[in-house]
Amino acid sequence: MEIFYRLYTRGWKYAVVGVGTFVLDIGILYALIGYNFIPYWFAVAVAFLIGLSINFYICYYWVYSGTEREFFHGYFYFISLALLGAVIISGGTAFLVETFALPLLIARTIMGATTGTVGFFINTFFNFRLL
Repeated sequence: MEIFYRLYTRGWKYAVVGVGTFVLDIGILYALIGYNFIPYWFAVAVAFLIGLSINFYICYYWVYSGTEREFFHGYFYFISLALLGAVIISGGTAFLVETFALPLLIARTIMGATTGTVGFFINTFFNFRLL
């Protein structure tokens, strides 16, 4: 039962951080495509990586406090996975927009929810190894 409690506690904290940084991510995305002439698929990746770096900082000190992994060592794993995540999110968002004519915000939200859930389990069991 202890493992489920820890998953629940870390899960809701991870979700709060994720939603907060997702809002920041979307703000950066709209600033990049609204005021610059950057293709939306590239802007999605840039906004994602900025938001995710802030997400890591908050997660390291709040969600996964007590980890024995050093900050920069954890960030290396985190950003390595994030680069793959950026490709998946950018490609998936573009796929949903181009194939199903979904609005950019809806497509990005679908991809964010999917990769965020997978990211929680990867970080919990692999990167910070706290369970």
